[in-house]
Amino acid sequence: YKTIGISNNLLINGQFVKGWDKFFEMDKLFQSNKTMAELNTFFHFSSNKQNKYKKILTAFKNDPISTVKFISNQLYNRKFNVLENATPFTLRTLKLFNHLINSLKTTPLFLFINLMQTHDKYHPPESVKGKFSKKLYKNREIGYYTSYDYYLQKWDNQYLNGLCSLYDEEIVFLDSVIKRILDGSKQKINNAILIISSDHGELFGEHGQVNHFFTIYNELLHVPLLIKWPDDFKIKGEIANLVQLHDLFSTILDITNSPFPKPKSSKSFLSTEKRKFAISQLLDINYKIEALKNRNPDFTPKEFMQPMMSVITDDFWKITKRLDGHIEIYNLNNDLYETTDLTEDRRYTKRVNELTSLIDLLGKITGFDKAAVKPLG
Repeated sequence: YKTIGISNNLLINGQFVKGWDKFFEMDKLFQSNKTMAELNTFFHFSSNKQNKYKKILTAFKNDPISTVKFISNQLYNRKFNVLENATPFTLRTLKLFNHLINSLKTTPLFLFINLMQTHDKYHPPESVKGKFSKKLYKNREIGYYTSYDYYLQKWDNQYLNGLCSLYDEEIVFLDSVIKRILDGSKQKINNAILIISSDHGELFGEHGQVNHFFTIYNELLHVPLLIKWPDDFKIKGEIANLVQLHDLFSTILDITNSPFPKPKSSKSFLSTEKRKFAISQLLDINYKIEALKNRNPDFTPKEFMQPMMSVITDDFWKITKRLDGHIEIYNLNNDLYETTDLTEDRRYTKRVNELTSLIDLLGKITGFDKAAVKPLG
């Protein structure tokens, strides 16, 4: 297989995943090497300016050329920032995709595309701007905000509704881009597997939170997963099995008859063995608390700002346990977005005990307690 990656995400670059024949970082002037990738990650997760300066000086002593390239990328990002306005980068990606697919010969291809169109800050293009948001607000600058501000000074519902409408407009535009990708490559992909998904959803005031910072409620976990199977698989329609995103790994290995081993944690969609539970973990939120403290030194972390772990069972019950031991339990069959916590409901005492034992066991097996980072006080 020829392997090509296209990324608009500063955290996803050719240095994190080895084996690409080509990897295009659309948000950079210079493609990343190891030094640049490490600096990139450090700068994204650290909000301490003094530490950043020290990191730059150390890197410059060891690898001056890469450090200068990294600084150039940072300056480029300040002027043309994918998180400020993703549309130009999305359109460039579409153009690159069309070039690649049209120049493709007979070589089997593995192609990965990461788009940031629906990431904040929301700046939908003129073609969709106002489709949902026109009646909700007058100030077009509503999209230019920092999510951290919400936790320092709560926003009213009208503002949150305005943000959600901008988000929906971004989704509409992204849908049109994906359609153009599929329409432009029909001749090449009749027998291909096409997978469309996301790494997380977003919150707009639900559960008293925004963005995807401090929780793993279903608004963040229940993301789209659309698959076009190769024609000869004859798989169509909706399949309501419980899945985790990294199950795609084993699924792709099965489709390509790959000899590589599959990790136990990844279940192929083609396997007769179905998931009995799915797991999600939030391990470290300290860099987010640090960012809030930098904005307001007097900020005191909220009780919910902790590492946490969720388990969803195959009969669609969900338990979430924070590092401090706090537990929430929901029946997702009739409460998908977790509005009624059943932990103290005596009708479900047996179920609560079963789920509590399960999450404790899976926490030990996955090493959650050792991996979770104690929150800043």
